Amino acid sequence: MVPDFLRRADVYYAYRDPVHPSENHECFDGLMRFFNPANEASRVLLRALFAAPIYYRYGVRRPCWILDSEAGPGVGKTTIAELLGTLYCCSPIKTSKQELKFDHKELLKRVVSSEGRSSRILLVDNVTGVFDDAHFADMVTGFGISGKAPYGRGEETRPNNLTYIITTNSANINNDIASRSFTVMLAKPKYDGAWTELVMRYIEKHRYTILGDVLDMLQNP
Repeated sequence: MVPDFLRRADVYYAYRDPVHPSENHECFDGLMRFFNPANEASRVLLRALFAAPIYYRYGVRRPCWILDSEAGPGVGKTTIAELLGTLYCCSPIKTSKQELKFDHKELLKRVVSSEGRSSRILLVDNVTGVFDDAHFADMVTGFGISGKAPYGRGEETRPNNLTYIITTNSANINNDIASRSFTVMLAKPKYDGAWTELVMRYIEKHRYTILGDVLDMLQNP
């Protein structure tokens, strides 16, 4: 339902809306103004995060994204991941530190299932304490993801075109994962109760122009 960069020969693109950029990428910039990064570096990285799901090239390892805040919970880290899914017409595959530790094969089933294949985002939500998981590190860096799909008879494989996101409150992320990650620090938001609905309306109205801006920035850096 959304384009890829680079365009993939093994995908049927079902969207019919024209994909073109806005003048000076105003639609993409308008989306970014809804959010409140804690500093200039995080502002730039948040823009890169919203471009990340459109990019896929076989064999090119993708980074993991860590959403954190010195302000603690309630800054909208999980909401950002879900809004990113809204932009790319998918629901994030949600997991936790506990599932990765005790039942990572169940997660693989979900990732290679028919519904999981349509998602471009894997979210490890609300990580606290120490996060050190070899299975997750392998998923981030693998060329493909293999597992036994629900009701399947054998091994299934999907391209590793997922954007991996960890939301945390100052967790201790081990070096193996941290070295593959970008950290986006978020400040306390300045919004009212209707904020999420406003962002979702904006995305629904301007989705293919926002994606056109992303494509234009990637094609003409």
